[in-house]
Amino acid sequence: MVKHCIAFGCQNRSSKAECKDLSWHLLPLSNKNLLAQWLVKLRRENTPVNKNSYVCSQHFEANCFIKPMGGQRIRLKPDSLPIKFIFTVEKPKRKEPADRATLNTKKTKIEKSQQHSAPEPINIENTDFKSVSDGMETVHLESEGLFQIVDKNWEHQLQLKNNEISCLLEKWQTKERELNQKIQDLENQLEEERSARKELELLIEKKAFSIETVKENDKLLRFYTGFENYEVFSMVLDFLGRETADHLDYQNTEI
Repeated sequence: MVKHCIAFGCQNRSSKAECKDLSWHLLPLSNKNLLAQWLVKLRRENTPVNKNSYVCSQHFEANCFIKPMGGQRIRLKPDSLPIKFIFTVEKPKRKEPADRATLNTKKTKIEKSQQHSAPEPINIENTDFKSVSDGMETVHLESEGLFQIVDKNWEHQLQLKNNEISCLLEKWQTKERELNQKIQDLENQLEEERSARKELELLIEKKAFSIETVKENDKLLRFYTGFENYEVFSMVLDFLGRETADHLDYQNTEI
């Protein structure tokens, strides 16, 4: 992996031939106090603090290094700080002012060239005003023709837009009629279902069990009431009262 120095203004990279003798040292991420001192010395905004951030050996004093034994890599002594930096940038030198005599010579040449290129005065006496007038009239007619063409194009575009709007309006009206017809059909269907439900309720009510369904059958009346026929049953109800009959407790016993 190519290593590059994060120090301000440093262009050293491990891939460069001139940097082959340099050593590369990671930030002391495990020592927060020492890391804070390194960051102060680096004097960078938004310094990248990660395991891939290196500072090259050019920014340390010679006494900061531990001499390697054999083929070991160069290491820093504990608490070593990078202190060798160049924080100033040389500004390019200003050009020396030109000789004043040279400037005067250039100014004279420019004035002479302007004199040679000055426009010739217009001779009003030789001007053909009729030709000028005819030319202006031609331009006026051409302008009127151009406006007529623009007007016709605009009218054509307006007519197309009107036709498009009319077509959309007609489609919308057709859709509205279809929706109204569907609403009317649904209302008619609902009314038919209501009528059918009412007829069904009446039919169920007629078929429900009551005295009306057995009063013509003496056998069923005797079975359900114990009376011989509906006439006797009605006389007893009249004697007891129709409201009292709702509270009777009838028990079917056999002797």
